[in-house]
Amino acid sequence: MNSLRSPEVVRILPDRLRSLNGKRIIIDGTLITQRFHFAPIPHPHRHVLCWYRLVRHLQSSDVQAVCVFDGRQRSAAKEREVERRRKDRMLTAARGVFEDDRLSRLRKLTKSLHAVQSNRGARDGKYGLISLKDAMSRMKVETGGLVPPFVPPPQTPTTAVETKEQEEAKQITGDNLSDRPPLRITQDNDYLPSDTAPQDVLPTPASDDVEKLLRTGDVHKLPRTERLSVPKQVAEDISRLYVEYQQSIPQIISLAEASTNAVTPISTGLSIEEVEEARAEYALSKSQHGLVVEEGKFWEQLTNSEALEDSITSLAESLEAKSNVLSESYARRTHAPTSVTYEESREILRAMGIPCIEPSGPYEAEALAASIVLNGYADYVASEDTDVLVYDAPLVRNLASSTAPLVVISGADVRAVLQLDRDRFIDFALLLGTDFSQRIKNVGPARALKFIREHGSIERVLEHERQYPPRMPPAEYLQQVELARNVFQTLPPIPDPSLLHQGEVDEAAVWAIMDKYNLHRYIAEDWDYSQSLTGNYFADNPNAL
Repeated sequence: MNSLRSPEVVRILPDRLRSLNGKRIIIDGTLITQRFHFAPIPHPHRHVLCWYRLVRHLQSSDVQAVCVFDGRQRSAAKEREVERRRKDRMLTAARGVFEDDRLSRLRKLTKSLHAVQSNRGARDGKYGLISLKDAMSRMKVETGGLVPPFVPPPQTPTTAVETKEQEEAKQITGDNLSDRPPLRITQDNDYLPSDTAPQDVLPTPASDDVEKLLRTGDVHKLPRTERLSVPKQVAEDISRLYVEYQQSIPQIISLAEASTNAVTPISTGLSIEEVEEARAEYALSKSQHGLVVEEGKFWEQLTNSEALEDSITSLAESLEAKSNVLSESYARRTHAPTSVTYEESREILRAMGIPCIEPSGPYEAEALAASIVLNGYADYVASEDTDVLVYDAPLVRNLASSTAPLVVISGADVRAVLQLDRDRFIDFALLLGTDFSQRIKNVGPARALKFIREHGSIERVLEHERQYPPRMPPAEYLQQVELARNVFQTLPPIPDPSLLHQGEVDEAAVWAIMDKYNLHRYIAEDWDYSQSLTGNYFADNPNAL
C-alpha cells in the first residue's frame, strides 16, 4: 500500500516540550491568549498567570519562543469570519441570559424546598412534601399538566457552536459535578418566622388516621382542610416558580419570551437590541434543552412519585448545580478579550525575554508565524488553528495543556498523503471551511477530497455537483474563494531577524508585574496553569484535515 511509504502525518510527543529541546517555535499569541482568557479560572488576570507558567515550562525545556499577535490591520478576506464570530457571541450572550434566569429560579426552588423540610422538623417536613405533592397534583388538574408541550431539541449546530456544546455536556454530566464544592444552601426560616400567625400556616393533620394516610401518601382521602401542611408563603413561592418555568419554555425553539430582564451593553459587550434580536431567533444549546426536560420531569415527579421524600431536595440541587456550570460558562464566553488583555499578556512575555511581534499589513498572526517557519527562522508554528496547515507549515498543537501530549502535524505531509498539488490542496481546505471561506453543506473531508480529485477546482465542483450548492449565491461564494486563495498563496514579509532573538529574563520586572496583578503568590507554587483549558472555544476543527 502507498500509505505505508507515506510520510508520518501526525506525530505524538509524549514528553511534550522536552521533545522540542533546542528548537524554536512561533506561538500564535492572539489565539493562545484567548484560550487563557476563556479558562474557567476566577482570577481576573488569569491570562498573565497562564503565560507566566507556560514560559517557565519553555525555559526549563530549552525551547526558544516568539509570540506573534494580530496587527491592527485585518485581512479583508476575514470580514465574514469576524461577522460570524460576532453573531456567535450574540448567540452566547442570549443563551447566557436564559441560563441566568433559570439559575435564579432553581436557587429559589432549592431554598423553598429546604424551608418545607426544616421549618417544623423532620416529621412535619415529610408531611410537607407529601402535602406539597397534593398541591401540585391539584395544579396539574387546573393547568392541564405539569410538563409543557414537547420542545424539539436544537438542530445539528455548526462546528464552532458544536464544540462548545460538547464541552458544556462534559461539564454537566459524569463525575465532573462530584468534584465541585457543595452548593451553599440557605436554611434559615425566611418563609416562616417564629412569630408567624396561626392563619399563615395551613392546618396540619392531628389524628392517627390522618397520620396513617399521610404515611401511605393517600392524601386525596383526607378532608381538604387537613391535607396541606406547607406554609402558605412557601406554597405560593413554589407555585410561582412553576409558573415561571412554564413561561420560560421556548416556543418552537425560540426564546422570545424567555426573559424580561434588562441586558446592558456593559454586561455583555453587545447592545440591548442585538441581544434581544438573538434571543428571539436562536435555539437552546443541547445542554440547555436537556435541563429544560430534566426540570419538567422534576415537577412531574414532585406530583407523582411516592419515594421522593428523601431525595426531592437533592434533585433540585442537582439541577441548580448543572445550571450554575452552564451560567458560568456562558459568562466567560460572552466577554471577549480586550486590547488590555493582549497588552498585559505582552507585558509579562517581554519581561520574560519572549519577543512579541505583529504583521506589517493586512495579515493574520498565523500567516506571519507560518512565513517565519517556512523561511527557515524557526521550526514549528504553535497554534490550535488548522489553517496553518494550508500554508504547508508544521503545526504544534496542545501547547495550552500541560497534561495532553503535544501533537505535531506537517501541512506538507498532509498534502503529500492526499496526493494533491498546492492549488488543489488549498481548494480542498476551502471546501471544508476556513477562517476565510464558508463550508458547503454536506461536504465533509471524504467527499471534498473526492470532488477535488475528480474536478480539480472549486469552480468545476460547483459546475458538476449541483446537488451541493454553496450557502450563498455562487458568484458571491466564488468571489470569497478567490480572496481566500490569495490569502493562502501569499506569505507575509518576515520581520528583521534580530527581532526574533530570545532576550534575557528580567526577574525584577517579572516579580513587579506578578505583584501588580496580585499573582506573586503563584510564583512559588506548583500550579497547573491549564488543567481547565479543555474544549474548543474557536471555529477550528481539528478533524477537518
